[in-house]
Amino acid sequence: MKILFAGSNDFSNALLKALLAQGENIIHVLTQADKPAGRGRHAQATPVKETALAHHIPVSTPTTLRDATVQAELKALNADVLLVVAYGLLLPQAVLSLTPYPINVHPSLLPRWRGASPIESPLLAGDTTSGVTIMEMVQALDAGPLLKQQAITLAPDETRDSLYQRLTPLSIELLNATLNDIREHTVQKTMQDDALACYAHKWTKEDLRLNWSDSAVQLDRHIRAFATTPAAYTLLEDTPIKILRAHVDDTLENNPNNAGHLCQVTRQGLWVQTAAHHLCITHIQIAGKKPMSILDALNGYSHWFTVGRTFT
Repeated sequence: MKILFAGSNDFSNALLKALLAQGENIIHVLTQADKPAGRGRHAQATPVKETALAHHIPVSTPTTLRDATVQAELKALNADVLLVVAYGLLLPQAVLSLTPYPINVHPSLLPRWRGASPIESPLLAGDTTSGVTIMEMVQALDAGPLLKQQAITLAPDETRDSLYQRLTPLSIELLNATLNDIREHTVQKTMQDDALACYAHKWTKEDLRLNWSDSAVQLDRHIRAFATTPAAYTLLEDTPIKILRAHVDDTLENNPNNAGHLCQVTRQGLWVQTAAHHLCITHIQIAGKKPMSILDALNGYSHWFTVGRTFT
């Protein structure tokens, strides 16, 4: 089969690499345009573009797929499958209609967590399960018929990184099964129940900032949902500090009126009051520094972390 692949980030790149390693016929790649990155703000290609070029696969980086010329070029490819994985651009119906099988790999249990952040959202919400869905794409956001789906149980200390690592091989497995169904003309479709749908919005930098008026449970979820990249953060006298790892402590005396106050400092962690219970911070990254444990932080920055100071 001739596959037209559309994707941009690390997750989509992992699937592209797997398909190439298996010998799938990727005839063309769509990805987002190069963007400034790093301190020098030099243009940087997406991981998907880098992989495609390394395998001598033609790449297009249109800023829109609504352009008639772009649509005509894609139609001329005569692809059998349009495979979309975390691409980042809206696909109009004219593009979805280019192949008999416009399919999408979505790392959630649709119809739960349609949208841009399906890996982070179940962690933030305190879900006990997540998973992967392969669906047929329609014009509405992540609303098409389900082709394959499998759930996994989330660990109590699950993070964005660990969930990503678990969902990637599962996505490859389900995608391979779907492609085999297409080859054998045995595809089965299950319609989604729109009444069960909820949406995962695109996160901004401000969404990463911790709100100490939340409970310790919610703050712990927030930290795990973005650990270790891009990472939740707080401020200590205008200095950003990324919180990489923490846990809830409900054993200390609770004083919600002091939310954000640093109440206890030991070599094992920093105990911060929240709206309900304390959050014990064990690993951080100070702006401009490498990630470190609290033990290492106290060795170099003990004057920063003293009882009575307030995170904002």
